[in-house]
Amino acid sequence: DQPSLRAMTKAAVDLLRGNPNGYFLVVEGGRIDHANHANHLHRTVTDGTAYQKAVEWAMENTDPRGTLLVSTADHAHGVSFNGYCGRGAPILGL
Repeated sequence: DQPSLRAMTKAAVDLLRGNPNGYFLVVEGGRIDHANHANHLHRTVTDGTAYQKAVEWAMENTDPRGTLLVSTADHAHGVSFNGYCGRGAPILGL
């Protein structure tokens, strides 16, 4: 069982916030990209949601007067449905 991205973000901030010189932290939701490359819509959506929860936690638990929070992507993917699936066909694949 792996900790969530939110839990790992919290652990890192809790550890680093005591540094009197400040800190720089990078949190990456790289599993979103893996899911997109494998065409797994369910994982794309759930991993994207996990990333959003980590960003929300960081926004709620850091001081905006002393924290620069940047959320970005290094590239994007389109989501497409190919073939002749009928209305109501399951699209999440799991």
